Amino acid sequence: MVNERFYDVFTKGYDYNPTCPYSFGPGCIAGIGKRLAMYQRKKVFLLTGPKVRALGYADEVAKYIAEAGIEYEIYDDTCVNPTAEVATMASK
Repeated sequence: MVNERFYDVFTKGYDYNPTCPYSFGPGCIAGIGKRLAMYQRKKVFLLTGPKVRALGYADEVAKYIAEAGIEYEIYDDTCVNPTAEVATMASK
């Protein structure tokens, strides 16, 4: 039998707040703009890979960021788990 709490994580989602908060689960992408606004963000740098961009996920996230009135830039020429060096290079 599947642990009920474990099952809830994948069907209902959850928020986790280590040093950098993140959300997981159904509908979490729709809340990204609200979360960024809560932290008073004015501009966001969205770092992703070409495959994720091609699947439409990065653009969906960008849509919710824009709906919250937050500016954004998308950099989609990176690899899985980019390093700080990749992020720095992308920001130029």
